[in-house]
Amino acid sequence: MDFNFFSLIFLVGLFGLFVVMYLFFSIKRTDIDHPTAERIADAIRVGAMTFLWQEYRLIAGVVLFIAVLLTLFMNILGSIIFVMGATLSLLTGFIGMRAATQSNVRTAIAAQKDGERRAFLTAFLG
Repeated sequence: MDFNFFSLIFLVGLFGLFVVMYLFFSIKRTDIDHPTAERIADAIRVGAMTFLWQEYRLIAGVVLFIAVLLTLFMNILGSIIFVMGATLSLLTGFIGMRAATQSNVRTAIAAQKDGERRAFLTAFLG
């Protein structure tokens, strides 16, 4: 019974990953044909990623500290599972930040060219 439950969780997670990849690449396919907007978007993306890496360095120290405490007071398996969960959470944040910074400029351009409906869909899917 546990095997089926974990298999279902794995399959749902895998499906979610494919949906995220599809949405990410469909947003990225939209061209940015405004040089100034593209330059500003690149600056925002670089700033956001710099912030994220600095934040991840701090979080990595906290995760390492808690992992050591878990190993000392519980067991190594609990520590490994905690580190894996934290890593997947950080990966999710990274993917989300990339998607947000990619879709923001495309949303602005869609609003300018095609109106609020297209801009809303671009922002929502991004």
